[in-house]
Amino acid sequence: MKRLVFFAAAVFAFAVSADELMFSCDLSSDLRMWETNAYRGSFKGVLPRGLAPDHIARCEGRGFTELRKEDGMGYLRFKSVREGTRFIFSGKSFPVLTPGFYRLVVKGRAVTDPLRAELKTVKWIGTWYGSTKISMPEWETKEHVIRIAKTVEVPTAIALAFSTGEADVASIALYRTNEKDYAAKFRRPPKGTGNLFTRRHFAFALPNGWSWGCESRRGRTEIEGTALVLDAGERGFFWSAPFQPSDPSTNCTVRFRYRSDRPWRVEVVDYENRCAAIKTFLPSASMKDAALAFRPEPYVDAYSLRFTGAGTLRLDDIEAYSGIEAPPRAADDVCEVHLAPDGGEIAAVNNIQFADEQPLAKWKVFGMPDGAQVKVKVTDVYGGEYQLEVNGASSEGSFLWKPPTAAKLGAFLVSAWVEKDGRRISPVEEMAVTRLMRPATWGRDAPDSYFGAHFLAHDDVCTAMKAAGINWARFHDACTALSGWYAIEPEKGNWKWPDEEIRVFRDNHIRIFAQLGTTPKWASHFYEMKRPGFGYFERYLRPTNTCDWVNYVTNYVSHYKGVISDYFVWNEPWYLWWADGLDQKYYNRRKAGEDFGRLMLAAYKGVKAADPSATVCGFCTYADGGRWVNEVMQGGGYEACDQMDFHFYASQPRCRKGRDLNLTQEAFGTVYKRHPDCRKPIYHTEGGSATYGRLSGLYCATVPWKPDSKQDIVRTSDEIVRLCVSLLAEGITRVFHYTQHSLKALGVKSPYLKLQMPDGKPHPALASHSFMALLLDEAKCERVEDYGKDGLVYSFLRKDGRKVKVYSGLSETETFSLLKAKKAKIYDIFGNALTRETYLPGTLIYSL
Repeated sequence: MKRLVFFAAAVFAFAVSADELMFSCDLSSDLRMWETNAYRGSFKGVLPRGLAPDHIARCEGRGFTELRKEDGMGYLRFKSVREGTRFIFSGKSFPVLTPGFYRLVVKGRAVTDPLRAELKTVKWIGTWYGSTKISMPEWETKEHVIRIAKTVEVPTAIALAFSTGEADVASIALYRTNEKDYAAKFRRPPKGTGNLFTRRHFAFALPNGWSWGCESRRGRTEIEGTALVLDAGERGFFWSAPFQPSDPSTNCTVRFRYRSDRPWRVEVVDYENRCAAIKTFLPSASMKDAALAFRPEPYVDAYSLRFTGAGTLRLDDIEAYSGIEAPPRAADDVCEVHLAPDGGEIAAVNNIQFADEQPLAKWKVFGMPDGAQVKVKVTDVYGGEYQLEVNGASSEGSFLWKPPTAAKLGAFLVSAWVEKDGRRISPVEEMAVTRLMRPATWGRDAPDSYFGAHFLAHDDVCTAMKAAGINWARFHDACTALSGWYAIEPEKGNWKWPDEEIRVFRDNHIRIFAQLGTTPKWASHFYEMKRPGFGYFERYLRPTNTCDWVNYVTNYVSHYKGVISDYFVWNEPWYLWWADGLDQKYYNRRKAGEDFGRLMLAAYKGVKAADPSATVCGFCTYADGGRWVNEVMQGGGYEACDQMDFHFYASQPRCRKGRDLNLTQEAFGTVYKRHPDCRKPIYHTEGGSATYGRLSGLYCATVPWKPDSKQDIVRTSDEIVRLCVSLLAEGITRVFHYTQHSLKALGVKSPYLKLQMPDGKPHPALASHSFMALLLDEAKCERVEDYGKDGLVYSFLRKDGRKVKVYSGLSETETFSLLKAKKAKIYDIFGNALTRETYLPGTLIYSL
């Protein structure tokens, strides 16, 4: 992800007592003037003496500071006039941070943009250890407690990060403190809790919170009695729901019963995917007891189990408990309730129901005592909730639930538990359900659709993306191996065609945007470099022979003629894999762009020779990559593409009055100067909006950590559609979100996700994207106008002749004045008719 960094001060860290001041900076005193210009950007303004601007990021930018005073208090106003600006201001000495707890404190206010204070390494691509955010226009002091687990050997800094606009900062401080504040953020079950999992048995095929890993989502699950049956084929990864030990001061033990036809490995892993325990279990022809113990870390917020193996595994009686002595296994009549969607075209695999399907759910209870009652609660993103009772004495059945507010679409959390004599006697079971309008492109190809993403060839993911209005898959990181040369021709003349995976996309009516890129070892300088493997980066070494490269291109395009018709050349060649590649000693680095232009031209000719109707997208630049684009044109890059593409990661919300840069002009201004009549379509092929929280949606009891707040959920859902609207308003004709291919487990870090939670269930953002795509896909933006005090209105004309207006930045008064006028139907970001119940301040609204 791209980050925007504005100010850093030296951090002095050494072994001291708790709450001792480590660093303090009054940003209004002892100032000196700076004015710098560098290849990467410029800065003009004042900074405290001893601090200096250090341009080490890869994008150009312009930033300023000025001293101001208010009510006798001095402060610095930071201003950025270019979105994508990246700065680090660094001090003279950078002592190491030693293990311990640190409290980062900043006093500031967001004038036009939020700002973020971060403890990080100096290098822009380095590690962020923790941050706190100022988002209010009034002065506030915010702090964040950070744990440093290991001595940090590289230089560190305190950074202020924000985008275009202005923010004020009066002071920053860093303290070394004790662990009390840090430990307070962890949610732990009460000591003495029995089973730390919310279920011991299994009732439905894919339990809520459990998931297949992204590499093995074609694995199959079914129920046999109370056991979960996992069919992993030749190899699979299956993840449990997360759990948290009740007592980190003693061992935690996981035990279960299993039967398998092949060996299986079980690991206990934390959020960072670090392994706390591992054990391999041998095949067994009958159900057999198994257990493994581990010592929990006191500062880990959850653990998950990862089952890895081949063939079939039956799993039942799963428990986790804190303590050295194993408690007796719970009685068979232990009470627990299970939920799953009931009916619907795709709900069984991804919990998505369409609006023309009934909101049905089914339950099953193990250990239902006489006189007990199943209780159900339904919650939505607006904070509405209601409760209902289902058939009292029955241990299983189906029920119809209704949304708790006027909202009929979007994300809902259905929770269930068992009560007896007014007391809850079972764990709370949760099911995330998303209800959507059926997309206009459902069940058919949509070659002119604007929207795509990066995801793998699995039916459940493909159907979820199709439901979200995503009609294209881009082959990079997700599915690089389905078109990349390194995988297609690993040995010269040995072709490996991924026909099965390609067929999954096409069977689900997903169009393919395939990468022509990467290089097998035999076709690069890999062996000459005489180094051990580079992992991910070794496939991005340059080809050494153009004839071999063209042979790969023509063979691939010929093989998939009629199946794939859209291609792009390489991914981010301006970055490590071309201009700054590990093999750069073999090339003239100053001519990297020109060399890439020639490679593009060779690929273009190869594609057209194999399939004249196919299209090729070129440049793959970044939002302010004018210099790279100019160099590529010198090598013939302009003539070597039918479309032009760029990447952009938004760090702040788009669709803001006077704040959105014209990204097409930023990326391709040099093209338009040389070719003023250029009409080539522009694609945004990688990037995304910011995400907030752990991306666990409405889950509450299912996650041991602090649940995402309503604000986190709404901001994530709003910002993804803001990005799309702003790009479409510029005339960009395809938007690819990065990414949906990092699905892992609910309790394990899954970076860059946008539309789904890590367990594969839809995040509320999927609902907001689905409705936006339903309204705006293939529509043309006619104009953008100011509206009200700080607002904008985007006017789109749809293919069916209907007009859609998108409003941004409206106040509450302006919003309800618009609603009162009743000149059109008004909807919120999730597609619900706008009312007081469904009003979400600060979000986009639509009129149709």
